[in-house]
Order: sequence, then C-alpha cells, then structure tokens
Amino acid sequence: MVRGPTDTGSVAEQAGKAATGKAAGLACNINGFCWFRVLLFLGTIALFAITAALNAHATDAERGKRLAQMHCVACHEVTPPARKVVAAAPPFEVIGRKYDFDATVIAATIAGPHRKMNFSPRPDDAADIAAYIATLKP
Repeated sequence: MVRGPTDTGSVAEQAGKAATGKAAGLACNINGFCWFRVLLFLGTIALFAITAALNAHATDAERGKRLAQMHCVACHEVTPPARKVVAAAPPFEVIGRKYDFDATVIAATIAGPHRKMNFSPRPDDAADIAAYIATLKP
C-alpha cells in the first residue's frame, strides 16, 4: 500500500494507538508518559483537598458540654461532681481516662452504636462532646 500525505497508517496501527492512549489528543509522548493524565490526577487531588478544607468542622468543647448536659446527664456524670442517675453509666472523666482523653477515639465511640443512649449524635455533635470530654484531663 502506498501512503500519501494524508494517510495516517493502517486501521490496525490506529487501533493500537487508541488502545494505548497514545492518540494525539492526550498529549502523550513517545514513551507513553501522559501529561494530561498527570494533570487530571493532580486536579482531582486538589479538588478533594479543597472540599475537605471547606467541610472541616472545628470541634467546640463548650458546645459539646451543652450537648452533654442536654442529652447525657440523665445517665452520666457530665461535670464533676454532679450526681448521675444510672449507676452503671461511667462519669465522663472515667470515659476520658479509658480512651486516654483522645478526642478522635472518644468521638468514634460516641458516634458508634450505643444501645442505651436515648439519642444518636451526628458526627459533628459526637466530635464536640468528645472535645469536651478531652478537656476533663487532669
């Protein structure tokens, strides 16, 4: 087959280029390195980082204390030396010691299944309550 100035190769060659992503539209070099894919990957990472920064919620220990006084005081000793109603429910200070006053671990515990709790806190509420418990560290 004689190739003319507008002939770009056989159908098999064109299919091979399309399968490897080496078509002219992807800005890939001869070795297969594709700047388009690198830029797309970096753009995706940047988008996730920006989204996470915009959705970040700074924990608020004072709000956590208010939430605990509304929802937890019936069973737990929220502020020492308050009196608790349910003897089996540990005081918040004991809960803090159990988890080494690590607010992240405490928040995960609060947000998890709690069969006796009369409310299901949202993740940001659990984080705020955990931040309050972390402040009880002696």
